[in-house]
Order: sequence, then C-alpha cells, then structure tokens
Amino acid sequence: MLNLWELVFKGGWFMGPLLACSIVGIGVIIERFRYLNEVAVDNAGLRKKVAALVRSGRLRQAIQLVESTPGPVAAIFDVALRKLQFLIGLGKEPDQVEEGVIKSMEDHAIHVVADLERYLVVLATVINIAPMLGFLGTVSGMIGSFTVISESGMDPQKMAGGISEALITTAAGLVIAIPCQIAYNYFTNSVQRFVLDIEESAAHFIEVLSGDFEMIEKQVDTLHEAAHEEHDEETAEEESEEEEALAST
Repeated sequence: MLNLWELVFKGGWFMGPLLACSIVGIGVIIERFRYLNEVAVDNAGLRKKVAALVRSGRLRQAIQLVESTPGPVAAIFDVALRKLQFLIGLGKEPDQVEEGVIKSMEDHAIHVVADLERYLVVLATVINIAPMLGFLGTVSGMIGSFTVISESGMDPQKMAGGISEALITTAAGLVIAIPCQIAYNYFTNSVQRFVLDIEESAAHFIEVLSGDFEMIEKQVDTLHEAAHEEHDEETAEEESEEEEALAST
C-alpha cells in the first residue's frame, strides 16, 4: 500500500499547487474557528447591562463595559455610546442625537461585518480551484497515457503511471475541497448569526434611547454636575493643604 508521500510523488507536479491549497485552507479554518469562538459572547446579557447603564446615565461605565467585552455587538455599542456621549455633551436635540447614533452604528457595522468575513474569500477560492487543479491533473495524466499508447502501444505497465496520476490528483482535489466547503458553510452561518445579533442589538439600543432620552439626558447632567462638584471639592482641599503647608513653613 502506498504511503502519503508516494501518492504525492505519483500525482505529478499538480500535487504541489494542491498541497499549497490544503495548507492555506487548513490555516484559514483554524484562524476563523478560533476568532469566531473568541467573539462569541452572551449578547442578550450585554444588551441588558448596557440598557440599564444608559437609562441611569452612566455612559462612561457602559463604555468601559463594552471596551472590556469582545465581539461585534460590543464594538457596535462602543461606537454608539461614544457618539451618544459626544452629542449629549453638545446639547443636541433628541432627533439629532438619534440620527447621529444610528449613522455611527451603520458606518461601523460595515467594518465589523468585513472583519467577521475576513479570509472567507480565500477559503472560497480554495474550494473552487482545488477540484479544478485535480481535474487538470486528470487531463495531464490521460494525455500522458495516450502518449504512451501512441509511442509504445498498449503497454499496461507504462500506461499505469498516467492513469494513477489522473486518479490521484482528482481525489486530492476533492479531499481538499469537501472539508473546506463544510467549514465555509459553518463560518458563513456563524457570520449570519452575528449579523442578526448586531441588527437586534442596534434596534434595542435605539429603542432604549428614543423611549427614555429625556431621562437619560437628565441623569447624564446630574452625574456630570456631581463629578464637577467632587472635582471642585478636591481642588479646594488641595489648595487648602498647600496654604497650610506654606503657612507652616
């Protein structure tokens, strides 16, 4: 029974590109599998936490939460919260705030989805060209066999080399393409689920924002005033300590 390397050599020079396709395909599968598992988080729980923080006006805490959370939904929330904080700080009207937040999420969603789909076009290319290279090897092997027939007649020993090359390259192309196709379908389905999560989360965020905007704005103003008062008190204490230090000297 032939071992793997003997099959590779008997498959002819087309086995080189096929081997390269297999390496690229395996690399993409491992990278995408690891990445999509890393960004798979509890998006429903994240939505609830962000909504609670936004309703209470604690935008900074909400930003810190999404910054420490991986995944596309957290990335969309991060952009939306920063835009919300910026527009409220400028004193914009509710309609302008909502429009600005929606625009920021739509613009960033394009980049998030592109990141989710990264390298999938490479995997699709491997799926398409591996069988073609296999069939090209088949044609090459059959040409070699017919060349032997034309030169030496029906010599089974000499014809076997071309026929084996034809069958080996065809099998290699299919062996590479089939697992890559399964992985591609799995990754595509995962990306679609992430996209649905992004759309649902964005709609939920806008619903929270439009329904409780006045309360959110008041809470933000109250927290800002409290922060300013605390800062003023700290400044006054520092100045008092400096004066006491100067007086003691």
